[in-house]
Amino acid sequence: FWPAAQLQGLGLGVAALACVMVLLPTSFGMRLGACCLVVLLALGVRTHSRPFELVALDVGQGLAVAVHQPQGTLLYDTGAAFSERFNAGSHIIAPYLRWRGAMPLSVMVSHADADHRGGAVAIFNQFEPEKIWFGESFSALPTAAQPCIAGQKWLQGEAVFSVLWPQDSLRSNNSTVAELGTISSNNRSCVLLIEYQSKRFLLPGDIDSSVERWLVEEGGLGHVDVLVAPHHGSKTSSSQDFLAALSPRHIIVSAGYKNRYGHPHSEVLERYQAFGATVWNTGDLGAIRVTVEEGNLVINAERLSRPKVWH
Repeated sequence: FWPAAQLQGLGLGVAALACVMVLLPTSFGMRLGACCLVVLLALGVRTHSRPFELVALDVGQGLAVAVHQPQGTLLYDTGAAFSERFNAGSHIIAPYLRWRGAMPLSVMVSHADADHRGGAVAIFNQFEPEKIWFGESFSALPTAAQPCIAGQKWLQGEAVFSVLWPQDSLRSNNSTVAELGTISSNNRSCVLLIEYQSKRFLLPGDIDSSVERWLVEEGGLGHVDVLVAPHHGSKTSSSQDFLAALSPRHIIVSAGYKNRYGHPHSEVLERYQAFGATVWNTGDLGAIRVTVEEGNLVINAERLSRPKVWH
């Protein structure tokens, strides 16, 4: 297996020719020649060094964000399992990761809601991630997986990854944390802050306004450049104080096209617009790709950069 992204121009032509030569009912010499072409192709394949890139995949009503660097990829959430025959992990995310050459791979499953961990089993089976973090336990987690705990911090390449939530005391039902309100599945989400060069990206899972308030008042969370909308733009999240503290320039909403939950909520969209943030909705625009080039954010949407003929 070679990622398609690593084969360009002449390399693709050589690969196609080698396949045809191997499949033709011809002499041993022809097949030997095909093998020689494959060897030459292998010698020419190089892993492309790529800059920091954050991609919010279009997984329908759910969430999956891939953070790419030359040193490896972190996948935050794995989308939904829509039925026994179709899930985002095997049918959307895995093909994308193979095409992208996203190795080595680490995975963070924010919490156990089906639209965030539905594709996890497929990803675990097909890629065997080096590291796995989770905000809320579920049956398919490998034994080596470790919980997200505020204060965890690591450096990969030029990017710094910091877990801001949940607090360790949340796991022991500490009364201080319980004052936030009902500790629902959503409020157990891993909240991940990524800092690259001078840019800051926040992935908050499905937290509601109570955890948002804690992050601002107790967690010291400040300005971010890109915010992945909490809970897909639900009206229980993206509170006024939270947005005021973060003042995000761009907000990515991962939601299904005309989904039955009404995400993102109209009041929340008005709130985003009042703060002057540019809103990118995967349900309308497809996958959203964010890169940092010469210190500047560059954001592209799949359906804008590569529109289909019928659009």
